Amino acid sequence: MDVGANIGIFSLFASRLVGRSGKVLSIEASPSIYEYLKYNLELNRSKNCIPKNIAAFERDGDTVEFYEPDSNKFGMGSLSGCFVQHSPVKTLSIDSWIAGVGIKRITLMKVDVEGWEAAVFLGAEKLLSREDAPLIVFEFADWAESNSERYKVGRAQEILKSHGYRLWRLSDFLKKRKPLPAILKRGANMIVALKA
Repeated sequence: MDVGANIGIFSLFASRLVGRSGKVLSIEASPSIYEYLKYNLELNRSKNCIPKNIAAFERDGDTVEFYEPDSNKFGMGSLSGCFVQHSPVKTLSIDSWIAGVGIKRITLMKVDVEGWEAAVFLGAEKLLSREDAPLIVFEFADWAESNSERYKVGRAQEILKSHGYRLWRLSDFLKKRKPLPAILKRGANMIVALKA
């Protein structure tokens, strides 16, 4: 699952990895970026990717404003009101989408939604509660999370820890070092979450 798929770089890589027997769920909230995502999936003849233009959120059926940046910050749009141009986008929880497409198991989840990762995880309660919950790789950036105004900085990490996940900086995970002793509240890092 690629949440915040942007133009599809990670979705296309995952598509090749899972092959014909697997699926890739690609979520992109930006209506304009979603067109690039669809185009890239078609251009690369990716038959196992299922794209969706929604905002992954804690609830279904809301309408939220998605703020688009100027072209010099391409792909950095957000639900936070940090840009002028915006358009309405429907919300859908991860749990509802998984049930709707009939996927039985998610093995890997990448999340990059410019500070709204907590909303994604709150909408994935069933998925995160499972014994076979996915490995998660997500972006932490204190400035982005503080812009969300809805959740405190570090909330996404708290949600994962409450579901029994351990957290690592990506670089430490790859070097097989110990998990983080505490939730990160400052700076920016890619974080790996693995259920204990």
